[in-house]
Amino acid sequence: MSIETDPLGIQWVVACLSPADIAPHPNFRTDDVSEPELLALVIQFQWQEYKDYRDLLEETGVAQDGTRMLLDAAMRALMSDTVLPGINDLYKAAKDDNLALGARAAAALIAVVASADIDQPDEYIRLLDELAAVIASSNIGSVGSRQLAVAGLLQQGAFRAFEIGRIDQSREFAKQVVDILDGSDSSWDDFSVSRGIGWTSRESQWRLVELLSGNARGLLAHTADLSDNSWADIVRSPFPAAAVRQTRDLLSALTIVTEDAFKQNYKSSTRTRVLGGGDRALVLGYSSLLNAELTGDIASTVRSRKSLGDVFAIRLANGGSDPNWYDEAIRLFRQGGAEDNLKRLLQDIRQQGPLDRLRSSAENLIDTRIHQNYVTASDLILIEKAADLVSSDHARKAIKVALDYATLKRRGRLKDLNTASWKRAETALSAITALVPADSGAGVSSTVKSVIEVIAASGAVREQFAFSALAKLANRIDWRSVSAETRDEWMNHVDSIAQSTHILSTDYLRIYAAMNEAPPRALVESLSGFEFVVALLNGILGHAPTAGEIDRATHIVMTALAEDRREAAKGIYQGYLWSPFSMAARLITVHAQEGLWPSLLEAFLDPNVSAENKIVALDGLTEGSQKSTMPNRIRQALRDNRIPSSSGPDGLFFPASIDRLNVACRNFYIAYNLLEEGDSQKGILRDSGAGESSVRAEAAMGCLYVGAREPEVEWPQVVVAQLSYDRDSFVRNRAAYVLAYLSVIDGVKFKIVMESRVRELLGDPGISSAMGALRGLIAYAEDTAITDVPLWCRDEVRELMHSHPSRNIRTAARKVLDLYRL
Repeated sequence: MSIETDPLGIQWVVACLSPADIAPHPNFRTDDVSEPELLALVIQFQWQEYKDYRDLLEETGVAQDGTRMLLDAAMRALMSDTVLPGINDLYKAAKDDNLALGARAAAALIAVVASADIDQPDEYIRLLDELAAVIASSNIGSVGSRQLAVAGLLQQGAFRAFEIGRIDQSREFAKQVVDILDGSDSSWDDFSVSRGIGWTSRESQWRLVELLSGNARGLLAHTADLSDNSWADIVRSPFPAAAVRQTRDLLSALTIVTEDAFKQNYKSSTRTRVLGGGDRALVLGYSSLLNAELTGDIASTVRSRKSLGDVFAIRLANGGSDPNWYDEAIRLFRQGGAEDNLKRLLQDIRQQGPLDRLRSSAENLIDTRIHQNYVTASDLILIEKAADLVSSDHARKAIKVALDYATLKRRGRLKDLNTASWKRAETALSAITALVPADSGAGVSSTVKSVIEVIAASGAVREQFAFSALAKLANRIDWRSVSAETRDEWMNHVDSIAQSTHILSTDYLRIYAAMNEAPPRALVESLSGFEFVVALLNGILGHAPTAGEIDRATHIVMTALAEDRREAAKGIYQGYLWSPFSMAARLITVHAQEGLWPSLLEAFLDPNVSAENKIVALDGLTEGSQKSTMPNRIRQALRDNRIPSSSGPDGLFFPASIDRLNVACRNFYIAYNLLEEGDSQKGILRDSGAGESSVRAEAAMGCLYVGAREPEVEWPQVVVAQLSYDRDSFVRNRAAYVLAYLSVIDGVKFKIVMESRVRELLGDPGISSAMGALRGLIAYAEDTAITDVPLWCRDEVRELMHSHPSRNIRTAARKVLDLYRL
């Protein structure tokens, strides 16, 4: 290729937007390679081929200093440990008047994509606009090629402006792209194309015109008013030819991951070795993602980010240990708006570690967002999940970031441009609730003032979900650190909001209780039905419940249980915001309302009552078994009649499994000593090997009910010790709870073995095992009300209190030390 055939350097732009059209094909080795072809190899993440061909180019002496720097900078910008220096050099290349305009455009495109990976694309959008104007005003090269280069830059600007919530600017850029490409000239610059394709450079450029135009129209449709029907034209449009390889690469990457998972689960006896280096799945996945981002394709970027995040998450779940994979999975899910996937991944990291990766990801994001004027719901998910890990300084910054999100008029990133104001308020308040305990003194008062400003500026908190989030926040605030003036201002706003018909009185009362303020008499007197029962059970009436109030609550619940049975007999099943079955269990175990036992017994033995309702009541009764007494007539009835499964439609949209009901029944029977030891042992041993993790977790709890009553019996201790090695963190949490609880009991058979295992669990990474053990120690002290029991693991608990990265663990450890005085 000679420079005269491509004076603009459009080949550089094509190398970014459709690298397969330019890059040397592995089946057609060549000794004649150009610098744009090398860039195409970089864009495809073909690192080894790039290095081999680059050495060849160096030998020929053709490489230019400026473009050589561009190539190296592009490669560094796409590598996680050299992103910033790579971006800086790309910025210099984009500003270099000695480079061809096409090379400068390529440098700008890659710089912006790399800056988006570190959440800083806003700093480079102006560069795209300025360079597009320079190319548009030049007379270098063919008109069609110039228009393509300008459109590529502007579409990238539209995409990045959209990501950071600058919707008006995004739409303006996209409109310019459509206008430019609708009148696209048919004259094109010529350049050499890869021997791996069967079309010319002119066809390559035309295919990119089609792709960029479609992406710009898609963005306009995505950001249009609800009355706009332009999305229909997008749906009916043919799939752009230039996007085929991108889609194929992503599919190939996912196919490789699926095959790897199959091989891992279905071992082969044949010994094989795969020759060839590199991680093919990641190469293909990142190549697809980079191409989607460079061409400004919103939908494909979302899909690729999520899919690539799935790849990392699956590998981590299957034993992957590269710590960088955690960072990348978090970033991809967060930037791709894959909120459900992000929550699951973060919860797994919280439970099992490594906590330092979760903390660093959150703190880096907070440091970035505090200087920007946009934030996303996915950002707040990460911040909330890491709230107990970040430093106090980062927690204060994160509170400001969350408040900024609550006041956004539009949401950035890649989905749900318009989010209801109440939902933003709820999300922000939820994050602040997790963060505020890290604050203290004047910081708390400042936080309260900031929340008041948000409340005052928006009516969003008048919606129930947002107001409920506000009540939860009130319960986490240390109101002793808040000035009287600020407290009064807070309550004035709360009182005003609570007049809305959408607000639950119980949430209103929770705020009064949190602030240790007496609620208005009229408010308490207005409570009826389930709201009254909930207020009584949660101790937010403003006074200790009287015998008459407890009787009233019992009558309400008893009536509701009878109504549920009547409805169930007709085949009518309903869900509950507050379950009368759960309330009945609480009234029995906390307020000794034995008169509810017959009503629950009738429900338990009724095959029409849903399994989910039975489980709720059984779990509540089992949990409070040490504080309640079962009447003899009920005991005999349950011995004579086993609780049946539900015979009708169950649980509405989320039916409970038969195994789950059986497990709840078994633990209930064990807790109230209604089973022979042989039956208890048989059921627990069976369920300890169940495929469903919740069933194995309940098997561990079954060991507690046997072991606490008969500490000299060996088998429950052996079973729960084995379950403490379970692959599932929730099962290990429950097993740690049981082991720690039993380890304090005098006369327990394998005390030394249990103590050794609990020490190991207290030191496990993540928070699941340590928190389970600490809660087990707390539960024993609270259940027995004994404060002079020696704490055999005092040194280990004290170490957690001083040095564990999670504030929640440190708080729980402090509580353990307060409860055990010896």
